[in-house]
Amino acid sequence: MARDTGKRTPPGEAPAGEERRLNAAIVDACPAVIYAKDSQGRYILVNCEWETLFHATRDQVMGKTDYDLFPKENADLFHEHDKQVLEGGHAVVCEESARLGDELRIYSSLKFPMVGICLTQVAPTCSMRG
Repeated sequence: MARDTGKRTPPGEAPAGEERRLNAAIVDACPAVIYAKDSQGRYILVNCEWETLFHATRDQVMGKTDYDLFPKENADLFHEHDKQVLEGGHAVVCEESARLGDELRIYSSLKFPMVGICLTQVAPTCSMRG
């Protein structure tokens, strides 16, 4: 016999587990590169577009820092921008670059703080200006 716990989802709201699945699906469907780091700079989320662009899976990235994944000069710049966001407590738009094989890619990054994490959405500069 089913037991009613008295907990009901208000009309128009998804149950917590369903909301998490929906958020994950939206992040993965987004054509922008989206990732999140904790306050120590460790990756805690990357979307499918990030995986495709940087040729790395979530399992290879989770818990690592930019210093584990990128050349030091890139990681230094990424870290400095993340620090500006965390210390300033507000969004920062900055230009960042990363070498992918023989190609240097330049991105316009929108970084903004969240409670205890620095969440970043990155879009290729050409798409932002196009």
